[in-house]
Amino acid sequence: MSNLIRFPVVQIKTGGLSRSTIWRLERDGCFPKRRVVTANTVAWNEAEIDEWIQSKNVGIGNVPGTRRANIAVGTRQTGKKSGNQK
Repeated sequence: MSNLIRFPVVQIKTGGLSRSTIWRLERDGCFPKRRVVTANTVAWNEAEIDEWIQSKNVGIGNVPGTRRANIAVGTRQTGKKSGNQK
């Protein structure tokens, strides 16, 4: 039987990813899907979260597709022109 874990545990295991980041990764198919437990409660399969973490093999703040990872590799999209352009 697999354990279901709530968001605070998922957040700790993923190095502090926010709810919106996890939602975006789920929507894009890059994160395990949540399970609806009750009308107001969701949880994730702990084994799936652990497998996802192992598959990423990255440090805290370097999850691909997140803002921090984009900043780290210089691909952050802000809508502003780069350099000295005005």
